[in-house]
Amino acid sequence: MSARVLLVGVGGIGHPCALALAAVPDIELVFLDDDRVERSNLHRLVAFDEAHVGAPKAHALAEHIERELHATRPVVIVDRATPDSVRAHVDDADIVVEGSDNFATKFLVADACGLAGKPSVHGAAVGWSGTVLSVVPARSACYRCVFEDLPVGDAVDCATAGVFAPVTAMIGAVMAAHVREMLGPEPARAAKLSHFDATAGMFRHRTMQRRSDCPLCCEARVITAIDASRYSAPLCSH
Repeated sequence: MSARVLLVGVGGIGHPCALALAAVPDIELVFLDDDRVERSNLHRLVAFDEAHVGAPKAHALAEHIERELHATRPVVIVDRATPDSVRAHVDDADIVVEGSDNFATKFLVADACGLAGKPSVHGAAVGWSGTVLSVVPARSACYRCVFEDLPVGDAVDCATAGVFAPVTAMIGAVMAAHVREMLGPEPARAAKLSHFDATAGMFRHRTMQRRSDCPLCCEARVITAIDASRYSAPLCSH
């Protein structure tokens, strides 16, 4: 089926996911990212080289897809996912792929998708492992059913623990596979969580159940609108 796919972040995870999805017929890709290529990014951004350092990631990746893959050029939105703008971006998409590098943006996008009733695929990678979670609103567990809320205090992330570049490539590829599955004739009715452990070279897959007290998707939901106070950490979309 045809679909407009919004990628929130086209960095280490969103980059390989976008490359995989670019070849899929009838999918229109939209990149939401305002970050620029840094030299330290190059080991996990396979479409770029030294000449791209300093260039906007979204524009550079869109040009690569059009020129090298002979695919339709993605729509580029140089912006961040913020409480003020996220609903407009999500409402305009059929499915959302979230590959940001911080918890504040992840929960913001997840909440926006839940409120808008949009299916989403969330990816994360740190150190030697990564996860992918697909969510179908009103059918499956949501992001908050699984991860509940922003962590309190210092959390382990790429800035503190680093990330093994092949892990981001694997997670991006699995995200693209989840998108293809969700756009199939029979979308999943349960949330699927995939976990990759690079040290063991293994994937584990679990079906996640809805949480009866989830503030986003239970009958007595607490989250009914995007409230900026819920996302205290800095927001970014790369």
